[in-house]
Amino acid sequence: MKAFPFRAVVIIPAQYQAAANEWVRGQLGETGPTFVAGLSPTGEAPATHYWCSAALSPVAYETISSAMLAAFPSAHMEVYDLDREPQRPFLLIAAAGLRLVVEGRSL
Repeated sequence: MKAFPFRAVVIIPAQYQAAANEWVRGQLGETGPTFVAGLSPTGEAPATHYWCSAALSPVAYETISSAMLAAFPSAHMEVYDLDREPQRPFLLIAAAGLRLVVEGRSL
């Protein structure tokens, strides 16, 4: 079995960015912020949501899919296969009615 068999996209509302980053540090031992990529309906700042895509170990997957989603019920998580669906994160972002915000430019 792969050490990181799960690939997941997590989208959180902007008001939970700091708390979610702190939660990930405390629960999973991450050293830097996780939710740094902004999203908004128009692709313009300010961000209304933040997202991340990560390879997850079974323990991290269980922790996020249960405890994190319980702590942040408005967060959304979806697992995908990077080899078969490399564009899946961007399709999920679009399906949520959001666009990437990149230094004042929308993508």
